[in-house]
Amino acid sequence: MKSLKVKKGDTVYVTTGKEGKVADGGIKGQTGKVIGVFPDDNVVIVEGLRPQIRHKKPKNAKAQGGRVSKEGPINASNVMVVCPKCGKPTRVGYSFTEAGEKYRCCKRKINGAVCGESLDKANKTDRRAADKKVEKKADKKVDKKAEKKEKKAKTE
Repeated sequence: MKSLKVKKGDTVYVTTGKEGKVADGGIKGQTGKVIGVFPDDNVVIVEGLRPQIRHKKPKNAKAQGGRVSKEGPINASNVMVVCPKCGKPTRVGYSFTEAGEKYRCCKRKINGAVCGESLDKANKTDRRAADKKVEKKADKKVDKKAEKKEKKAKTE
């Protein structure tokens, strides 16, 4: 199974495609939230972009038919993730927490330094919590070792 650097819930910027208004089919330069990711087909579905009209037939006397608009797929290579800190489209890099967990980060340079902001929304809080857990575990290990040494000293 393939994997993409774009995840559901990301805000993305469309880099290529037809220019103009969304209603006229133009999607280049637009931003939107990803509502679907299909790695096997290498496509993403972005909220409000690339609308497609489907004609729906009523299934029975009570059901209503008509024209239904829904979003169409966009090739994943034609979108870039927008960094929440910079607010600009960026390439996606990977980094590791102190606990050893992998997360996506911004690679855009700001004043010569890499932004490095986490692109994983859930990971921001998880990363901080994981760092605290690592510190607590290290403190507990030190405390347990000190207790064992004290017990040995008392028994001797």
